Amino acid sequence: MRAELHAVLADAGSHLLEKPAQSPGADLAQIREREREVTEQIRAVEVARDRIGVIQDRLLAVKEQTSEIQSEIRRLSENMDPIYEEIGRLAFEVYRGNPLVDQEYADIFSALVEVNSELSGIETSIADQEALLGAKPFLEKMVIRGRIALLKNRRVTRDGSFRRLVRSAGRDIMGTAFVDEIGDPKLTAAAEPYRDRLKTARQRESDFETVNEERHTLNEELEKLGATKRPHKKREELEEDLLTLTQTRNAIRVELARAVRQVPKDELPTKCRSLFAGAGKIEKKIEELTVISDRVQAALEVEQLEHDTERLAGEIKRKEARQIELKKEIAALKREKKETDLRLEEQQQARGPAEEILSPDLLKDL
Repeated sequence: MRAELHAVLADAGSHLLEKPAQSPGADLAQIREREREVTEQIRAVEVARDRIGVIQDRLLAVKEQTSEIQSEIRRLSENMDPIYEEIGRLAFEVYRGNPLVDQEYADIFSALVEVNSELSGIETSIADQEALLGAKPFLEKMVIRGRIALLKNRRVTRDGSFRRLVRSAGRDIMGTAFVDEIGDPKLTAAAEPYRDRLKTARQRESDFETVNEERHTLNEELEKLGATKRPHKKREELEEDLLTLTQTRNAIRVELARAVRQVPKDELPTKCRSLFAGAGKIEKKIEELTVISDRVQAALEVEQLEHDTERLAGEIKRKEARQIELKKEIAALKREKKETDLRLEEQQQARGPAEEILSPDLLKDL
């Protein structure tokens, strides 16, 4: 009931922040100023708490977004060899058809020219050796076939080198203006997948930088809010602060409501009149319950006191009985002491002076 009364009066106080202007025996302006200060603190704490929550959610989204961007950038850079190989193959064909090119491009294709020349030489040698097979004796044919096998193995090895060089040339060519300068349709078409990936990768890298900047900004904001390491813990602390401040504000509003209880009703906001009427009913109920509570408490105390009275009476009775026994014991001890005193006196007379017992003369007689 008291909690209910407190809540009703706090509600009434929230409607009394502007009027009435005066109240007997109370400085309403000072009470209202304290309420405004606490309300501002509550708003500041609410803003900080809510902002930390928003930042936490955004940081989680940024983390997921960063992972997605990184995965996409990796995907865009993967399995590029087929694209580079097609570009390098077509570019080399174009280069071979246009020997008058810049030295920069000649350097890119020089290794390819050399390996391609080797491959042509190997092909010619294989053809020459195969042409000799028909007119040679069996043993010579065996030797020739051995040479052909060696040449074919060498061709496989050099072909692998050629393909690697073609991919490397394709990669290097895309770092130059060769494709645009030559303007070959097939080569331009082969370069499109690379350019599309490059464009997308650069866009995603830009997105990555933007997201990283946002993450840095959010972490700086968390630091200013004192929530860098454990944001959830800081929010819990702010919730506790908010509860304390809200209780303080409610107490001030109750104080404000109580301060205007003597103000005429027509000077109060309409909402407060019904709240005060409700508060009056609750107070009356509390008074009634207090009377009942006091009587119940008194009844409990009577019961306890009656129990204590009985306990003390029994204790007194036991002590009195013990006192009678002690008196008898004392009387017996006194009689025993009197008899002992008489015997002591008799024995002292029989002994005589104590100092004479140890005298030399008495010892000599013995």
